[in-house]
Amino acid sequence: LTRTLDGAAARGRQVRITYFVPSRDEESERIVDPRGVVSHGIFTYLDAWCHRAGGERLFRLDRITSYDVLDSPTASAPRAPRDLSTGLFADVEGPDHVVVTLRLAPEAHWATEYYPVREVRPLADGDVEADLVVVDPRWLVRLLLRLAPHARVIGRQEFTESFVAHAQETLSLYRRQGRNMDPSPAPEL
Repeated sequence: LTRTLDGAAARGRQVRITYFVPSRDEESERIVDPRGVVSHGIFTYLDAWCHRAGGERLFRLDRITSYDVLDSPTASAPRAPRDLSTGLFADVEGPDHVVVTLRLAPEAHWATEYYPVREVRPLADGDVEADLVVVDPRWLVRLLLRLAPHARVIGRQEFTESFVAHAQETLSLYRRQGRNMDPSPAPEL
């Protein structure tokens, strides 16, 4: 895959990829202008101009489920792949990206190793503050639900409010489910 994508970038050819988007739990098809394959930490990415998103994107190679090099030439201005040595999101700016700081208890530190973060600051009590770049607020809410009660948002009230609303909705579903359960014993088989 790496050789094919780097070859398409060198020849200036577009690539059609099917990409798994974990924040929506779905696959999406995209036409991209590849810049090259780059690595950061334990993950390898395709750096590309995504025509669907209308901007530069990094696609984790392990989430590309299929690909096809097209005969069509790249449509965006050519450029070298990004240098990720200063971090995955060091140069990310724009209205569709928000940096959110989370305070994570030791039980939630795993998130800083699994998800790309801009910076992690250890705190005296064993917690850490982690700066995440968030493109989709729904993804952040789902992450916070997974990390609860060991994580909280610092300084972005709108994300805290959204999380609390989703958590309360989830709890009410469990409560309703509990009231609707039949208390009679299960039949013997």
